[in-house]
Amino acid sequence: MNEIHLRVDDELEKKLKALATSRNEPVAVVVRRLLSEALAGESAVTALDVIRSAIREVIRNEMKPLENRLAKLNAKTGASSATAMFMLIQTLDDLGKHDCVEIYEKARKKAVAYLREPVREG
Repeated sequence: MNEIHLRVDDELEKKLKALATSRNEPVAVVVRRLLSEALAGESAVTALDVIRSAIREVIRNEMKPLENRLAKLNAKTGASSATAMFMLIQTLDDLGKHDCVEIYEKARKKAVAYLREPVREG
């Protein structure tokens, strides 16, 4: 065994002696056990951090293609929606409806209300 010298304050020494007495063991044995348990606990925490980091990386890598796909679909949806809106405005104008902005505003309010409705399952 190797020797390590360390200093402790009075309060810690009292606690160590009380614990050693209650366990009927020498203080050195109690200190070795406590240090061993603390190091094992620290190793477990470090191992968990490594595992947690690895799991996050795997999840991130698995989710990235889905996120990219959803972003592309969202962009296409926005472009399609804007195209349809401008085509409708042009059609209304071609039909002689010159209050297109008013029609657009009413339609937009209805669309927002529709989007806020809960999705019905089934």
